[in-house]
Amino acid sequence: MPISEIEKNSQEVVRFDLIEFKGQLYADLRVYYEDGGEYKPSRKGLCIAPELWPDFVHGIEALSAELEARGLLDDEETEEAA
Repeated sequence: MPISEIEKNSQEVVRFDLIEFKGQLYADLRVYYEDGGEYKPSRKGLCIAPELWPDFVHGIEALSAELEARGLLDDEETEEAA
């Protein structure tokens, strides 16, 4: 069961999850596509090691600030992220 999920379009979702690979846990952000009524993982995604997570979050925060500065985020979206 994914930790979180957002709809990308009518046939794809992005799932946020923790996965184990070779005994190591990773944060996995992956596009899943609908196939015959069930969602299957695609090759499109990111698998991030825990030690890189702070850098990833910093990048997301910087991108969010740039989107906000350009007026591309609604006030409600900005408040929810805070």
